[in-house]
Amino acid sequence: MDEYTGFLFADKEGVPLVAMYWEHRFNHMVKRYNDIYRVQMPNITPYVCRHTYCSNMAKSGMNPKTLQYLMDIAISE
Repeated sequence: MDEYTGFLFADKEGVPLVAMYWEHRFNHMVKRYNDIYRVQMPNITPYVCRHTYCSNMAKSGMNPKTLQYLMDIAISE
């Protein structure tokens, strides 16, 4: 099996955390927040985070080719 390295987040075994893990964590955080506060927060998914990152980088003036490269890496890995 090929060795994968350089991931930002890994579990205690060193295995990369996948989108399903993050979706579960986000759902848990949003539920806890919504249980406490009257103003409700909408659901957050890894896709929403990716889209927000892309939008913020485009608004900040990041070179479109650089942004395209970074977003392609996020899809292919």
